[in-house]
Amino acid sequence: MGSRRGAMRLATFGLLLGLAVIVLNAILCPGPATAAVDDAIADETVFLPTDRASVQRLNLARELIDQRRWGEAVRLIGSLLEAPE
Repeated sequence: MGSRRGAMRLATFGLLLGLAVIVLNAILCPGPATAAVDDAIADETVFLPTDRASVQRLNLARELIDQRRWGEAVRLIGSLLEAPE
């Protein structure tokens, strides 16, 4: 009698563990239904025109970083962040 009860508990635990894995997988790795919603939202995304001067300054900041001129790059990026929109 005790071995049956233990087997039932083990089977129940296994089923609950399997169910938990399935639920967590659905939450953490969304499937095609969620991807379709994301695509619909992406289709409605609005892009504002870019400020040409800001883009040029970002490109210059990238070049400065590549040249390891950290201080100048930080000041340039900081000025972009502090600039009015």
